[in-house]
Amino acid sequence: MMRKATLWVAAYAVAAFLDLALTYHMLTIPGFYEINPHTRIFLSSPLLLAVKEAAGMAALALLVIMMRVAFRAYGCEEVAEKVWLVALSAALIRWMTVAHNLLLLLTGWESPLTLIFSSSRI
Repeated sequence: MMRKATLWVAAYAVAAFLDLALTYHMLTIPGFYEINPHTRIFLSSPLLLAVKEAAGMAALALLVIMMRVAFRAYGCEEVAEKVWLVALSAALIRWMTVAHNLLLLLTGWESPLTLIFSSSRI
């Protein structure tokens, strides 16, 4: 169902906005810094970061559409109707970063999500 896919791409977009808003807010607080090296590169240029995020959302939407078309072309209707799960997965991952930032901001507790980038700390 494309409605479900649209819903989850929109949920991804909302989570991306909240993640970036929380990140920029937390960077104004002494002691906080961005641990993700892939995001850290773009923080000095909000416009470039917005373009990167918009491209990611567009790529997610295009991926879901193309997967659905491809599965239908091969006669896999049941699978074609489940491609919204790809968008759901991406949205859930992005919402985990929002939850992590909120936990860190409100309680100071580092979630296990930080372990992903612990080897890249300088």
